[in-house]
Amino acid sequence: MLRLGFSFLAVCTLVLACSLSEAGTISVSSTVPTIDGDDIANLANPGPGAGAFDPGGNEGHIWHNRPIQGQTFTTLGNPGGYRLSSVTLQNEENTINNNGSPFTVRIGEISGNTFTERAREDSTNSISYVPDDFMTFNFSTPVALSPNTVYGFEWDASGSGFTTWNNADTNYAGGTGYSSGSGGVPNDSNLVFRNIDRVFHVDLAPSGRELVGRLGVTGNRVSGAAYELNTTAGTSTGAPVDWKLEVLQETVSAGLATEWHHGEGDVGLAGIDTFFATHTPTIPVFQSPQVAFAPPPTFTYPPEVVAAGLDTGTQRTVRYTGQIYIPETGEYKFKDGVDQTTRLIIDGQTVIADSQWAGFDGSGGDGGGSLIQTATFSVASGGEWLPFEFVMSENCCGTQASLYWDYNDLDDSFPTARNVPASLNDLIAPEYFRTLEITVGDTLMGTGQLGDVLSGALFADAGGNMLTLPLNVPTTVRLTVSLEGLPTFTLTEVLTATIIPEPATLVIWTLLAGLGIAANWRRRRR
Repeated sequence: MLRLGFSFLAVCTLVLACSLSEAGTISVSSTVPTIDGDDIANLANPGPGAGAFDPGGNEGHIWHNRPIQGQTFTTLGNPGGYRLSSVTLQNEENTINNNGSPFTVRIGEISGNTFTERAREDSTNSISYVPDDFMTFNFSTPVALSPNTVYGFEWDASGSGFTTWNNADTNYAGGTGYSSGSGGVPNDSNLVFRNIDRVFHVDLAPSGRELVGRLGVTGNRVSGAAYELNTTAGTSTGAPVDWKLEVLQETVSAGLATEWHHGEGDVGLAGIDTFFATHTPTIPVFQSPQVAFAPPPTFTYPPEVVAAGLDTGTQRTVRYTGQIYIPETGEYKFKDGVDQTTRLIIDGQTVIADSQWAGFDGSGGDGGGSLIQTATFSVASGGEWLPFEFVMSENCCGTQASLYWDYNDLDDSFPTARNVPASLNDLIAPEYFRTLEITVGDTLMGTGQLGDVLSGALFADAGGNMLTLPLNVPTTVRLTVSLEGLPTFTLTEVLTATIIPEPATLVIWTLLAGLGIAANWRRRRR
């Protein structure tokens, strides 16, 4: 139900990202950039060392007659977002003195193969550079980025430019290299991913929280509670902001959502994300209790696969997604039983990324089987459910997949020295997997002023509608606050509306209830 009233407060640290082109500068250095704090980079194999290469003119050359060259990257989880101050690429082969032709660098959000511009600046200084130099574009106005978001940066040259050093797409798990348009003109709706990673560095610093405090309930309506405002960056307290309040409905299912692509051979580590973005599963997505399938008598295939007649052949690509329960803080060891490409990501951390050959029990194959991989997780007391993704892709010879770990309530074994699990007890058990689906229910949107600090005030839209909650039912509510140029901040809380009558009202209701009981008793006596 929707009714009226609002006010909110936001805590903001401000760095505005201008959509108009501003003036930046380029600096050149022969030294590998320093990675610190929240920086994002792919600098493990810079040129001209092993693993670095020139992918070709349209794939990696920044020149006025070439496509615009870019790289996607994923920000980390700082609630207040980040400030991007510079991006760096490495020149592969060019020697140019006093190049005064402007370069343009853009920052934008990436969704599928679409680029949405968030900032753009042109260089104003002349530069000289030689092969293997690092070219850093310094923004005059730092760019505000949201947390846990995929962005891309793009370089374009108005004249002479440079070729870039690149690595295989497996070097940086959070993004990939791409090209846009042709002849110096971008095509923001049709990026071409190149299955490479640029040698790159993105200089980031964390922003302060935009919003602190809690949501509250006044009666059965959602209100603000003790918000604070921080305008140390000089933002006008009268700046308009947009807010959105949503009721979230959570549905938990046992097991993992499973996408089964039959007859699809090994896509390789570099091609995983592109494959799933462009392919539809052979059968509808179904739930699997755990990561484990193999022909009988070794194990079994999912009943959905058997019913569809897809338990034959050796070419398949399968993805499991959901959540894994990490019981306690500490170091965990993982091992897969996949014959070819395998990738495991938990809470954004790539734990396994290999093409080792292994049987269902993790034994045999290339180099003695796939390696034990270690990951450390920090969770709250009592454990936490963390995002989980496991991908297997097989071209031939293998018909199975499995995932083991060293944490088991009954058999906490799996020591470092053991390369093969002792028994199927080491498979991650079904009780550690689930799928959480979130749908949006009632939604209320409105605007306000950055300087509003009205603790306890109700949220209401322009028409006076307010968001009301059911009584005595814990309800998940999400508040999103955004101001142009700032990272969007989201606050999610579980609220319970409980209306307690005033003492005088309680007496009246008690008397009325008593009269009702007496009247009912008299009717029965008759």
